[in-house]
Amino acid sequence: MQATPVAAKSIPGTYWQWRGHSIYYVKAGAKQSDRPPLLLIHGFGASTDHWRKNIAQLQNDFEVWAIDLLGFGRSAKPAIAYSGNLWRDQLRDFITEVVQRPAVLAGNSLGGYSSLCVAAQCPEVAAGFNPFKQCWPLHGKGKRCQSATQSFPRVNSLNFVTTLGKFSVISICPAKIDDS
Repeated sequence: MQATPVAAKSIPGTYWQWRGHSIYYVKAGAKQSDRPPLLLIHGFGASTDHWRKNIAQLQNDFEVWAIDLLGFGRSAKPAIAYSGNLWRDQLRDFITEVVQRPAVLAGNSLGGYSSLCVAAQCPEVAAGFNPFKQCWPLHGKGKRCQSATQSFPRVNSLNFVTTLGKFSVISICPAKIDDS
């Protein structure tokens, strides 16, 4: 397979109002009857632009969405307490209200953690999830997303391998466990 050069230009998006805040998102590609949409969630300090080259390629075969989490990118940056629960709720509501059918969530870093929380706590909106890199604990002082760690108690990180139909195939990197 040969790499195809892709323009690094931002893909134009639009805004969705959530809890009184403007949330920026991008949609590309057509709805596919044989596969769920793909929702891309950026990592800490990033935005939808993080995915611009991926979207340019993925839109040929998938309905692709990318969202700026509250506090990042072109989304509002209110002076509120940010948490994994807040972003989980944002993603759940975005899928329910905007995407309007269960999506495969693919997130990098913070986006991976948020997608894991959605998949574990709101499975009705998640057709699958593909977290990249580390899933960071963001619930206050060292607390992890409860359902996620109960579902995956010995996981340090999960890495995307591929998607097969409705199911996501991921590689799991176990956390170091001291059995002594």
